[in-house]
Amino acid sequence: DKAAVCKELRSMVQDAHAALADLRSRNAEEAFRKALVLLETSPAKRSQELGLSTLDVLLLLYGRALALTEIGQLEELVEAQTLLEKIKSFEERTFQCLVFYAVGKVFLRENRFSLALAQFSDSLQTVKNKITPGKLTWPLTKEIVKETQPEYLTEVLEQAIELCKFPPIPDAICRLEKCLVPLKAEIYLTDPDFKGYIRICCCESCILEYHTACWKSLKTAFSDKNEKDFLKESCFTPDCFGKICKIQLFRPTGLLKCEFVAAISKPLIPKKPKLNQKCSSPRKLKSKEEHKLTRKQHKLSFQEKQAINDEILQQMEDPATHSQQKVPFVSSVSSAWRLYRDPVLLQTSQNVELLREEKCLHVSDLAAALRPWLELDSSRGNHVAERMLNLQQEPLATLRQAVDLLLERKNRVWARVLIHLLSDCEDMNPKLSRWVIQLNNAGLNAARSFIERHAEHLEQLDLSFLLNFGPLQDAIIEKFGTRTELFSSSVTVTEHLKQAPPHDMRLFIWTLEEHRDKYLTCHQILDDYFDFSDGHCSVIKKSENENKSPMKSRGRKKKAKEPRAYYVFPGTRASTPADEQDLFEDDSLSFLHPGDPFSVPSHLREEVADFEEQYNSRRHGGHYKMILDNNPDPTKESLYDYFALILEEHGPLEAEDPLLSGELVNFPAVAQLKMQEAGGFESFLLESLRFIKIGSHVGLMKHAMCL
Repeated sequence: DKAAVCKELRSMVQDAHAALADLRSRNAEEAFRKALVLLETSPAKRSQELGLSTLDVLLLLYGRALALTEIGQLEELVEAQTLLEKIKSFEERTFQCLVFYAVGKVFLRENRFSLALAQFSDSLQTVKNKITPGKLTWPLTKEIVKETQPEYLTEVLEQAIELCKFPPIPDAICRLEKCLVPLKAEIYLTDPDFKGYIRICCCESCILEYHTACWKSLKTAFSDKNEKDFLKESCFTPDCFGKICKIQLFRPTGLLKCEFVAAISKPLIPKKPKLNQKCSSPRKLKSKEEHKLTRKQHKLSFQEKQAINDEILQQMEDPATHSQQKVPFVSSVSSAWRLYRDPVLLQTSQNVELLREEKCLHVSDLAAALRPWLELDSSRGNHVAERMLNLQQEPLATLRQAVDLLLERKNRVWARVLIHLLSDCEDMNPKLSRWVIQLNNAGLNAARSFIERHAEHLEQLDLSFLLNFGPLQDAIIEKFGTRTELFSSSVTVTEHLKQAPPHDMRLFIWTLEEHRDKYLTCHQILDDYFDFSDGHCSVIKKSENENKSPMKSRGRKKKAKEPRAYYVFPGTRASTPADEQDLFEDDSLSFLHPGDPFSVPSHLREEVADFEEQYNSRRHGGHYKMILDNNPDPTKESLYDYFALILEEHGPLEAEDPLLSGELVNFPAVAQLKMQEAGGFESFLLESLRFIKIGSHVGLMKHAMCL
């Protein structure tokens, strides 16, 4: 009956694909086999009567081949290959992608990865060529065959190809020259024909492994020795002088069956002496000597730099030796000063790494602010100014490039414009911000002092030429509305500058510096301003009583030493007073007047006059005489000693800090009277040259030098 046969066949196919999906491979194989037997009673006629196409028959054969492959036994795999060859004989073009896939699975099950890779690659290429049977269902059912869906098949094939390209490491590799296993020399515990293997180890760490059949064949060449008899025999590896010390036999389950071990001491083989072939080429010998000399120089240079760094660190960590030792760091600072000849440029070069990393200032803003100065410099034929102007047009230009060009040009006005722009930036590196603000404020204060000091000299000059310079002209127009109104009134340029804000004063000085070739009489005062006032270079003299205990000086007097002058630039790296004393030794005479070298420099005359006036006055005479007295007050010196120890330990502190003033109420009446006579605690401390006021803090003199 056709209906009964169709119903029975449908039931078999449903059971078969359900078992295949549940990995019940033997049940699936049996169901597919029964369905095929039912059709094979009269293949052509029966399949046509039941409405089955050739693809339906191929799907039944394909399903049984997959089930046999999943069983994984050697006989089943051979039978699966036979079925797949039968499918190939149908020559159904669109079904070949599934055939390649199924054959690849058989090889993969046998751990023959190279052969499986070729089959999977052919199947994937066929799918990419769109030669597929389309979505198919298992015969007489509505269940879709997953492998007929191109997306699913492509994903499975790509995973299989990845596995075959990078197969797992074999558990063993047969070392018999003519291996008796025809499939492959690699041994996996999951091989369908796995029957165990033998591992042989020698005292020289050689490891030799064999299939069980290959080992039996190898033993026949040794008069049927058993495994234990091979212990202490020579290793089978060519050129190995070791002895066999261990033999392991593994069962078909992969577990160790038995093991034979013999203790063998490893023979000591003398090493061959190392002989270096001598070079005979003169060119190579010369190159080798030059390379050796260069390497030696680099090594010596590195050792010198390391020694300098270690000494600097030791100086910074040991304040007691600051006044006794000299650090070679001074020579590098001195050479930098000789290179730039300007304190702001010098400090900029020392902080160049921080500037290069700064992101708050854009190159276009710097180039725009410098444009008038750059155009003026470029008109004079300077190529660095032209390169700086071009940076504004480059979108990828960085502040690092601009700073490098600025240092290359060594223009002291450019450097100060950079400091001015940075002082207005926010979200800047705190260390860099402190330095920039301090330097900018020092420049503004120096500009005010410059105008007040040299107003009479400037009155005698014709400054109208400077008013044509763009930045200064814009500042005047912003103040008066138009430039002509300035001259129509009775106010001169100098009188305007006296009343102008510090920024305008400084802008005038910068403009005068850029046009200094027009005003020869201003060279000296401009150099004094930029070298000393604007750079905020202060000359500090070390007191002979500094860093000395009054308790020691009271008992004995030491020979007074000449006070040494040294220069401190705010923002430079911290160094010791002894280091700084030689900072400008080479060029110290350049600060003196060429006609009268023993006179007080012009920029210091006003300060010297103020000092002499205060020293000779009745009100302050006693104060300075007390400072210069070689017989100080023992009570005061003891108090200074006490507070110096606190500041030495904690650094600069505010005068109201409890660490300094917390115990004042417990001091003797004599000590409190001394402080009251001085005008308070802070004034009392500042009477001593040991202490200095740093902002709102009081610290030791060495703290100011480090800052």
